[in-house]
Amino acid sequence: MSIALSMITKNSANRIGPNIFRRVLLSSLQVPYAIIILVDDGNDNTRLIVKNFANEYNKEVIILRSPPHEKPTRAIARQTAINAFLENTINEWLFFLDDDAVLRPGWWEVSKELIKDPTVGEVWGGINWDLDRRRKEYVELLGDSYREYLIRAFQIRGGGTHDTLYRREAIKDVTIPYWLHVYEDAWLHHYVNCNGWKSAINEIGIIHLNSPIGSGILSDAQKLIIKYKLLFKYGINTNEIIKTNINNPNRVMLSFSIKWYGLIYGTLRYLIYLLTTKIGTHNTPLCDKILGN
Repeated sequence: MSIALSMITKNSANRIGPNIFRRVLLSSLQVPYAIIILVDDGNDNTRLIVKNFANEYNKEVIILRSPPHEKPTRAIARQTAINAFLENTINEWLFFLDDDAVLRPGWWEVSKELIKDPTVGEVWGGINWDLDRRRKEYVELLGDSYREYLIRAFQIRGGGTHDTLYRREAIKDVTIPYWLHVYEDAWLHHYVNCNGWKSAINEIGIIHLNSPIGSGILSDAQKLIIKYKLLFKYGINTNEIIKTNINNPNRVMLSFSIKWYGLIYGTLRYLIYLLTTKIGTHNTPLCDKILGN
């Protein structure tokens, strides 16, 4: 089996620190890839770090930027990486790794068995164990299992390219909607499944170094708009609310964010979810919409 590693980055060295970024790269060495496809749209020394790492460990490297666009998005960067994989390599698997995801020991040992199944088109690298404990505390406050919650997050929301393997045949014709600055991973997951490929889960997972908690009111607002555009256009529901089993009905619904706007944002998001779930249920099947894009 042949594998290409791909990362999409933007000022990763400055944002998470060069030492932590290198730790992510070092954790990837358990996977036997020979080439790195880096799509970097930043202006720090992330490219240099990756280039030096590739030289040190005898890896070929392709370094690109996303093509010019009035509003650069993660979808455009992700598509650029996929196109480079399809056009410049003959590898069977594309391995996406986020710049803040450290593979836990044994990740590859499990994944290499899962990809032997010829019906599997996607291997999601299991549970993204958060270094930040707030999501775990939030889920457990609601009386749910953190482990089971994270697995359901993949199964219901779909996607999670922080450490995911994609079979070449499963993504050879994919075109990700350019406007997906977030949730492009969910769209890609549904695309693979709609084309008849199975998804497998590697529960070894990663240590997720960045917090999943709200990152700011403007960022949250942008995500909310994309979330419901994805729901209305494709019927893909990415809402966190449906991913939590509330074992104690008397517990209070809390927002992920601990900032001042968190309670207001969380309440509004829940109300919008209730109003749009039925509206967003289309007569046209989800796969017909995705494959007809």
